[in-house]
Amino acid sequence: MFRKGCGSDNICRSDLSLSCSSSGEVPFVIGSSDFVTLVLVVTNLAGRAGGGGGEGDPAFKPQLRIPVPVGVGIRKTARECREVVRARERNLVFNALC
Repeated sequence: MFRKGCGSDNICRSDLSLSCSSSGEVPFVIGSSDFVTLVLVVTNLAGRAGGGGGEGDPAFKPQLRIPVPVGVGIRKTARECREVVRARERNLVFNALC
């Protein structure tokens, strides 16, 4: 058995929040500029003052998947991201630590 940091019921209840900002206009129109920078922040609100979760638990291996249209190149990603291509579907996958 390993320590999960969850409640006495051994069920983890986290409260993840996602915020996004971009360097361009929203919505971004492909071709309107050479590139756009997206900044995504995943926060676990559980257990934080003012958070929705109150007494909350950690999140284990949360992932964010962003579909990437065909023909759109990815210039640079954070080291926590990887590109996944499967059967005509292309995603940028972010492994968050919460």
